[in-house]
Order: sequence, then C-alpha cells, then structure tokens
Amino acid sequence: TESYDSQDGTPSNPRVERSYNVTANTSLSPTLKGIDAKKTVTYNDANTNGQLDPLETLTYTVVLTNNTGAAAANVVFTDDLPANITYVSSSLSSSVGTTDDANAPILSVDVGTMTIGASVTITFQATVNGGTANGTLISNQGSVDSDQTDPATTD
Repeated sequence: TESYDSQDGTPSNPRVERSYNVTANTSLSPTLKGIDAKKTVTYNDANTNGQLDPLETLTYTVVLTNNTGAAAANVVFTDDLPANITYVSSSLSSSVGTTDDANAPILSVDVGTMTIGASVTITFQATVNGGTANGTLISNQGSVDSDQTDPATTD
C-alpha cells in the first residue's frame, strides 16, 4: 500500500487536499481532509402559507468539524450575508470561540484551535427584507479557514 497527497484547485474551485491510498489492482479513492462546514436553514412561517415571505425570520445553523487529521489553529468562520436579508442584531452565537457581528452584515467567529474531530456549532438569524419579491432566491454561503487548511465554503 502506498499513500499520496495532492492538491488541486482553480480560482473558482479552491484547493482541497486529497489523500489517496493505493493497493495493488485497486482504483484510487480520495479521502477529503479539511474543516467540514455544513449549514442548515429553517424559517418561521409566520403566516403559515408554507413559503418564505418578507419579514419572516431565517435561522442558520453551521456545524464545523475538524476532519484534517491534526489540530487546526486559528480557525475563523466568516459569513457575508446577501442582499434581501437583514441580520437580527445580537443573534450570532457559537458553542466555542468569540463572535463578532460589529460589521454586520459580515459576521465572524474566531473559533481558535480545533482538535481532531472537534465540532463547533454556530447559529444566527436574519429577516427577509420587506418588499422582497415572491420567488426571490436567497443564497447564503459562509466560509471557514485556518492556518492548516485552505478556505472551505459551507455547503
């Protein structure tokens, strides 16, 4: 068995470290390493019509997990909220680290060091702006970075 590491990337697709384990007569199978950032979003359906409407509140939950195989130092999560939503003041929280919403709509969390396999849960809320047209796509993507990893976006 031999192991290889490679890095691949383009400006539109940041570099991702991939580990490959090779055994005679088998194909290569990449194991992605890094800080995994999974985001979920829920909303309060205030008028119970089954769709997101202006002035309803979105709740974002981001779970960061250190899958690097080593401790990751100076981990920072950042999210620049898009047009059509407004950050709910003081709603940013994190299970670990220091939150900063002073520059909202840019939010950040200084997580510090994440040990192998450690997870951090970050939550915040935003309200859909009044006057936002029905059917408007609201797309939000944060990112996480550390001294040991390339920036990774939330899914």
